[in-house]
Amino acid sequence: MDCAEFRRRLLQDPLAGDPALEAHERACPDCAGFARRARADEHRLRAALRVSPPPDLAERVGRALAEEQAGRRPRAALPLGLTAGILLLLGALLVPAPGPVPGQGQALAAAVLEHLQRETEHLEAAGPVAGTRVAALFGRFGARLEAGLGRVNFAAECPMRRGTGVHLVLPGSLGPVTVLFMPGDTPLEVLPVRSGRFQGRVTPTLWGSIAVIGPPGEPLEGLETRVRRAVRWPVDRTAEAVSRGAGAI
Repeated sequence: MDCAEFRRRLLQDPLAGDPALEAHERACPDCAGFARRARADEHRLRAALRVSPPPDLAERVGRALAEEQAGRRPRAALPLGLTAGILLLLGALLVPAPGPVPGQGQALAAAVLEHLQRETEHLEAAGPVAGTRVAALFGRFGARLEAGLGRVNFAAECPMRRGTGVHLVLPGSLGPVTVLFMPGDTPLEVLPVRSGRFQGRVTPTLWGSIAVIGPPGEPLEGLETRVRRAVRWPVDRTAEAVSRGAGAI
């Protein structure tokens, strides 16, 4: 399979999980990056479509199209595909007006907590996920699983603040523990994450950050040390991505 065929088939359904596409993605770093961006866009689109639209959405869409056809709006320098157009339109119509912007650390901690609250169903996953599948998941990012993580009940690539990352759920002593690997998103310090249901922290690394979050009272330090030592990330490639300022959640 060549790269053009891979990208054509991937865009039909970025979340389909075709084994032939996964094999090409593991072998081609350029297509692996393309696939991560496509899956992140697909996650955002599906999340946006679950939002209740404003009551005047149809009228506003019609007005926007009429103005575009009449030439009163400047055209994009490059043609937009249908999916990109839908994303831009939903972004303009459904995202509330920006308010005060929290500090970088606050924003990352809040994003982690929101991610957990949005995907609590993964805490109920029974597992176990095969070690080969977990290794292949990290391989999408050029990372290598060098030691065992223990039992993994859930493992998936998920949209994070900067592109996509790895979302794991491991069994803890008091309940399930979520581990988020967030390449390219490095805070200046360790960030506490707390709510009535969750407690943990985000720890900076050379390649990004790791969030380890469990139920209140869960001992997390040993588990965090284990997962950090288990995975080797391509530091140089991640640092380059940070310098370019990639993506958003």
